[in-house]
Amino acid sequence: MTANKILEIELELKKNGLTNLGIAVFKKKFLQKYEVALLIGPNEPFFWDNFKKSKEFNSSRKNPLNNWSKRIIDEISKKFSGKAFYPFQKNPVIPFYDWALISDKFWESPVKLLVHENRGLMVSFRGAIAFKNKNFIKNMVKNTSPCVSCTAPCKSTCPVSAFRNNKYDVETCINFIRSTKENICINGCLVRRSCPIGQSLRKIEQSKFHMKYFINEDKL
Repeated sequence: MTANKILEIELELKKNGLTNLGIAVFKKKFLQKYEVALLIGPNEPFFWDNFKKSKEFNSSRKNPLNNWSKRIIDEISKKFSGKAFYPFQKNPVIPFYDWALISDKFWESPVKLLVHENRGLMVSFRGAIAFKNKNFIKNMVKNTSPCVSCTAPCKSTCPVSAFRNNKYDVETCINFIRSTKENICINGCLVRRSCPIGQSLRKIEQSKFHMKYFINEDKL
C-alpha cells in the first residue's frame, strides 16, 4: 500500500460521512498480524445527514449506528485489503483509547478524555481499519497537545463534577441527566462542548441521539 492508497481510503470514508482521525503504528504487532491502524470517526458536521439517509437509521432494528458502522467500514476495509475492528466488539476488545494515544492526532485531556487536534473533546470512534504492513506510513509528526495552552474549561464545566480525582463517575452523570428537569446536558456533554476546539462541529440532533442511548444504557 502506498501513501496514495491512504488518500483513496480517505475519499471512500468521506463519501460515507466518515474520516481518518489518526494513524496508530504498533510497536508490537496487534494479534501478531497487524502493524498499523487507521482510526475512523464521524466527519462532522456532515456525518449526521449521511447516517440519517441510511437503511439502518430508518429501520426499527436495534443498534442502528453500530450496524451502519459495521456495514460501511467492513465494505471499505475489504476494498483495501484491511481488517475492520470496532469499539463495540467483544472478541477481542479493542483498546481504542490506547491506539489513539500512540497515533499522531490524540492526547489525554485534563479530564482524561481523549482530545483530538482539530476536533477537541467532541470526538468518537466508529471503527478502525488495520493493515499487516506499515511501509506506506511516512513522516508521521505529532504536534503539541492543544491542552498545553488552554485554560481547561473542561475541568470546571460538569454540573455534578462527574470528572474528578482523575476518574469519570458514569453513574452520577447518568442519574443527573435522567433526573434534572432542565436537561442541560441532553444536547451533548457540557464538558465535551466546553473545549474550544471543534465544539460547534457536532449537530445538536446527533448529540441528542447519543445521549438518549447513553442514559437508557442501550446500544447504538
